[in-house]
Amino acid sequence: MNTDKTYEILLKLLEIEQNRINTLDSTIFTIKSIAITLVSALVGFAFQEKNRLLLYIGIVATIFFTIINFIYRKVQLSHVERAGNIQKYLKIEYLDSIEALRNPLRNFGDYKKNLLKDYSPIFLIYFPLIIILIILSTLDYK
Repeated sequence: MNTDKTYEILLKLLEIEQNRINTLDSTIFTIKSIAITLVSALVGFAFQEKNRLLLYIGIVATIFFTIINFIYRKVQLSHVERAGNIQKYLKIEYLDSIEALRNPLRNFGDYKKNLLKDYSPIFLIYFPLIIILIILSTLDYK
């Protein structure tokens, strides 16, 4: 009876962690959308008004959104790690004892941190955006 209750609690915790991961995915996507929209608008206004200051504001805003995205991604990865640990525990305690269940749950909980891999979406979106803004700010468009 006690092991059944533990199993149910762990499954509920796993479900909660997966919901948090999905919610953070949605939030991160919204942050990226806002950042790209804002920077696009600032670039348009900068060329329309011939004002370099708007490009510098775009650089600062991009750096700001990069930091926010980095923080949210770090929190999301902590939930991924927790979910992996719960899955690993469930596998060891419950699934290994049932030999009939030979499924892909074998590698759960083996999450290893890798800065470049874990944060590559941030690097691939914001850094090129900053480079483009810097290049645009150096152009003479008068």
